[in-house]
Amino acid sequence: MTMGWGRTGAGLLLAAAVMAGTTGCGDDGAGAAQDKPSASAAPKKAAKSVAQQWEEAWGYQVANPCQEKTEAAAEEAGCQNVAWDLVTDVRKIRKAMNADPAGAGFYTEAYVIMDRIDTLAGDMSDARLLEMRDMIRAEGVELNRWITSHPSQ
Repeated sequence: MTMGWGRTGAGLLLAAAVMAGTTGCGDDGAGAAQDKPSASAAPKKAAKSVAQQWEEAWGYQVANPCQEKTEAAAEEAGCQNVAWDLVTDVRKIRKAMNADPAGAGFYTEAYVIMDRIDTLAGDMSDARLLEMRDMIRAEGVELNRWITSHPSQ
């Protein structure tokens, strides 16, 4: 008769041990919560502007990546990686713009440029990035121009 109870008995024993562990080793759960340092107690860093984030991420490089004439030469130079970096940095900057309280209306033109970059990048495959490198670069230059001429709202 005990053959069928082997697994079930072990499962019940494990469940009982888990239940005992969740009650807190003699703590009835009614005690005061432990003091934890609050996140607001730590000094916060000043938020960087979108223009500062762009400059750190990409802005200074956008004017001259991937200028090889052929796709083979561009691939050899690693242009697909440069284009990948540009597109992922643009996506990070979009998040920063979305988080900016003055955001939507102020950044409308930048969002249009970013949408074109996303469309050009497509599936982000190396082949797509190499094929569209000149257009992605041109849109990156345009976005750089827009951000540097609109450093803050």
